[in-house]
Amino acid sequence: MVLCCNLPLLFKTISVGSSCHTPAPSSTTSTPSSTTSSTPSSTTSSTPSSTPSPTPACNSTDFTLVGASEHEFNKAGAAFSVKLPCPILNTTKYAVLANGEPVLNTTNSTTGITIPGLTAPYVLLSVFGLDLSGDPIFASFTLIFGSVSKSVTVLSANDQPASNIAVQANSTIYPGVGQRGITDSSGFFTFVNLIPTTLSLVARTSDNQVAVGGVSSDSTGSASLKLIPFNSGVQAENATLAKREPGFTVSTAGSPSLQLTSKGFPPHPFTKAAYISYIFQTDEVPGGFFGTQYNDYFSLIIRSNNGGYSAYTNSMNALGLAAFDASGATSNYTLTLDITGATFVNFDVAVSNVGDAAFRMSSIIFRISSSHGFLCSADSGE
Repeated sequence: MVLCCNLPLLFKTISVGSSCHTPAPSSTTSTPSSTTSSTPSSTTSSTPSSTPSPTPACNSTDFTLVGASEHEFNKAGAAFSVKLPCPILNTTKYAVLANGEPVLNTTNSTTGITIPGLTAPYVLLSVFGLDLSGDPIFASFTLIFGSVSKSVTVLSANDQPASNIAVQANSTIYPGVGQRGITDSSGFFTFVNLIPTTLSLVARTSDNQVAVGGVSSDSTGSASLKLIPFNSGVQAENATLAKREPGFTVSTAGSPSLQLTSKGFPPHPFTKAAYISYIFQTDEVPGGFFGTQYNDYFSLIIRSNNGGYSAYTNSMNALGLAAFDASGATSNYTLTLDITGATFVNFDVAVSNVGDAAFRMSSIIFRISSSHGFLCSADSGE
């Protein structure tokens, strides 16, 4: 038989001097040969060789997903496949497991296995088999399957529908899983195949306007995002990015909705990079709510006036309990953006208390010495 089988988030921003730079990665283009040889026929006959051509060696035995992805929300109940690059699968010697249980009613060929639709929200898919030479083949994939839909409307800064805008929905519990779409003429897009979870939403225009929000995927009604034009943040005192500037704080202050602040600064001439170095702290951890639906999360964005963009979103549950100390604080993390040639930089910081307002969350940003730069060494100009 074959088995087919609230809380503080601490930030530090740094600008880095011009003492070094990281060269752009080289781009090598390989041009395939276009030479075609053609031998004119002659009156001399030639007897074709009866020796068969050798079978090309198969240099890879890796399964790949077709019709599903580890980085997207997949449609619950829809069939998909795992494929091999060569026809080497022994079709009588394989097994497929989903969360440790055999998957039945698969179909197969020597190049792959078709798997009937799975409906569990989270699936660890394991594939075991032998190739035609008797050597083992193995692969595993982490997949998310859902059937929930959630619509989002993106508005411009003056509350008009924003069309043709890229909008991204990310799971706050499964890092790296999300879905991207483009709004229609009404500023509308519907995300599909979702699981019941909190979504982090980010929209971005070609001229670096952004909108940040959060929503429960199974809540009623459409979520709304409003674009923030570039350089709309309130400029702090001593606004030039430099050493030892005061930081700023973002706090939910007991509110269950996402709280956002934006700050903008002109960097010193020849500055190569800007940073947010941050600590995420949540009272949910010492309060005993880790692993629950009260999955507080944060989003960070750095933008530059020459089109640079860097963003990061994560949540309490996705970070894992080991990431927090007894007070509910993480270690320092850093988000960076190369701002070579930029004359203005925006920092957008958002934090959300999910599901309730009983616990307080906040975020704090500190700017520290540019000598701690990531792309460059000490800034001798400061």
